[in-house]
Amino acid sequence: MAAVADGISLRALVAGILLAVEDAKRLGDMETGRLRELYNKEPLLASATVPAFAIADLQVELRFIILGAAEGNGGAVTDVRVNATAAGLKDASPSQVQVMQLKLSPTLVRATTPQNQ
Repeated sequence: MAAVADGISLRALVAGILLAVEDAKRLGDMETGRLRELYNKEPLLASATVPAFAIADLQVELRFIILGAAEGNGGAVTDVRVNATAAGLKDASPSQVQVMQLKLSPTLVRATTPQNQ
């Protein structure tokens, strides 16, 4: 997700943030599983609660300037190119800076369903 002189797709920027949070949660879950195995091997820890890693509500504020928009059939905007780098924001007029606030809340999804159990 490297920013280039032409900026980055806003879609790619937001997706990158979501994927990073998802990956962090996955790594935390894997570590919880590893700790559970270690705790089970130690008699003094076997009855203790295993620390778990949670990502509660996460708020992200993106600041960026719009570099341009691509249009598809019928004139619908299909992509927006933005610059969200510190250098790009520093050189921009305050009226050019856009702000997007994302609130990410965990949703519990079962890892298995009746069809694949």
